[in-house]
Amino acid sequence: MSTTQKVVFTMIMIELLGILVLSHVPVNNLAVKGVAKYSLIATIFAASFFPTKPTRIHKILGLAIIFLFIGDFFLVFLWNVLGEGPLYVKIAGQLAFLSAYICLIWVYTRKFKFAVKDILASLPILAVLIPILIILLPRVSSEMLIISLFFALVVSFMAWRAICTVYNGYFINKVAIRFAIAGFLMFLSDMGVAFIFFYPGMENVPLLENEVWITYIPAWALILINIFEEKLLIESTG
Repeated sequence: MSTTQKVVFTMIMIELLGILVLSHVPVNNLAVKGVAKYSLIATIFAASFFPTKPTRIHKILGLAIIFLFIGDFFLVFLWNVLGEGPLYVKIAGQLAFLSAYICLIWVYTRKFKFAVKDILASLPILAVLIPILIILLPRVSSEMLIISLFFALVVSFMAWRAICTVYNGYFINKVAIRFAIAGFLMFLSDMGVAFIFFYPGMENVPLLENEVWITYIPAWALILINIFEEKLLIESTG
């Protein structure tokens, strides 16, 4: 990584450490934690505007971070300020994240192909997804069932195609590895969020909250680091 990438990544990780410490500090006003967490997302959002974006892929990655910022406004900031918040907060946040993942899917499906390696790449995703669906779907309310199931399929597809970038010969190796790690970490983070949302009694479990943030922030930090890469593709055009 360049010096700029290292500085940005280190700064985000230090902020993440502060959030993890804060999650174990008794705070009666949840809005304080919400603002602190959202400030970390704001750091990633603001940093994404600094690098130039010479290709469409750079621009789409930047757009994904914009949707991330919007999604966390509802699911992190408003969620903590309003308590659990009304249903529209949960739906609006999920729709924003769906938009972010659709942007990432567009990036990851460049030079799309399907081979035996792709089947193998899906196995770690399915190994996590299937048990979680079996546990959570009976607990999802009818008004949230369709969008939640659709969300799970989208994030799973995104993570799968992110892993496939490692060997599809489109992105340079270090970029593809970051995409693959980021995709799988996002998937794990969202599975943790699903438990917080839908499994009774899990919304106030610090260990689960830590799992969400330990996977979530590094994932998007890796996307940000790739935006700082001037060259993303093995070929010079794209």
